Order: sequence, then C-alpha cells, then structure tokens
Amino acid sequence: MSGEAQRADAKVEIPHFESYEEEATWWDAHADTDLADDLGLRMNSVPIEVHLPLGHLLNVSLDGETFTALQARADTLGVGPSSLVRMWVLERLSAGD
Repeated sequence: MSGEAQRADAKVEIPHFESYEEEATWWDAHADTDLADDLGLRMNSVPIEVHLPLGHLLNVSLDGETFTALQARADTLGVGPSSLVRMWVLERLSAGD
C-alpha cells in the first residue's frame, strides 16, 4: 500500500498528554494542516489585523479596596481595569481639566 493510500485510511487520534513537553513534541511531529486533511476539515485563510501595542506603560499602585471597586466598574462596562483607567485618563485630558 502506498503512503498516500495509508494516509487516506488512517484515523487520527490526538492522545492524552502527561506533560506540556510531551504535547509539544507530539505537535512538532504532527502539522495541524495535515491533521485537518486527515480529519476531512477544510482550512480557510482568514485575514487578520494586528495592532501594535501602545508605546508607554504606567504602573499605578492601588490599595485592595480601590482595585476591587475599579475591577467591579470595569466588569460592568465589559473592559479590563487597565482599559478603564486609560479611558478615564483620555477623557480627563480631552476635557482640559
């Protein structure tokens, strides 16, 4: 039987891994595109847009109670606490205060 015929008949099973190293070794030997072919999946190219990170980071020290309140407010808005603080700083600067 040719290698191509063997491959068409092969059933791909992703094993249970005992460690990250074992999993990494297995994935290094099994290209995901090959597995998609074996499983009958179609791979599509999807365009993505990459945004460069902002250029400056600012660490702000907060006590636990303040951070908890910030996190709760951010959660209600569906953003992270850092994003909320950034929004507030930009609003304040644009207001000219």
